Order: sequence, then C-alpha cells, then structure tokens
Amino acid sequence: MFTRREFNQGLITFALSGLATYLRADETARNKSALGNQVLPTDLIPDLHKILDLPPGFSYQVISKLAGTMSDSLAVPDRADGMSCFDLDNGRVILVRNHELLHQNLK
Repeated sequence: MFTRREFNQGLITFALSGLATYLRADETARNKSALGNQVLPTDLIPDLHKILDLPPGFSYQVISKLAGTMSDSLAVPDRADGMSCFDLDNGRVILVRNHELLHQNLK
C-alpha cells in the first residue's frame, strides 16, 4: 500500500521522466536537421550476427565468449564486473577485464 506522499512522488517522477524523454527526442530531431546528412549515433547498421549494431565505419571483434577457452587453457569465467582499456605505445592498447569468482568455481 502506498502513502499519498509516495504516490505523489512517483507521479512527479513519472511526469518528469516523460518530459525529459520528450525534450531529448526534440533535441535529437533538431540536431539531425541541423547536421543535414551527417551520421548520428542513432543511425546504426544492424549486425548480421545480432551482437552489436554500430554506426557506419565502426567494427568490433569478439575477444572471448562465456565457457570458451582462454589462452591459459582455462574456461572464460562469468560474473564480469569491470573492464578498462589502457594505452601502451605506438597505438597499442591493453584490455583488462575483472571477474568476481567464488573459489569453488575455479577449475
């Protein structure tokens, strides 16, 4: 059961989120008409593999899949909770991914 205050707060939140969505859509329409034929981040090319739709000129590479095998012969773990990319040199980068594993899940 909601109190009157909780109901009113929810109603106000709902109304403000609708207003924000409307304003954002209006801003996107204005930007698109101002940019002419330029590609916007919303103009995505559907991925044939149904993994990730990207703008024209972008690409991706799958580096691992759950239950696949890593270079150390261990299974790719689940529970990924963080990832970051660090600049090395000469345009090279390193990708670091963290997983929260329970001890019994290690093989």
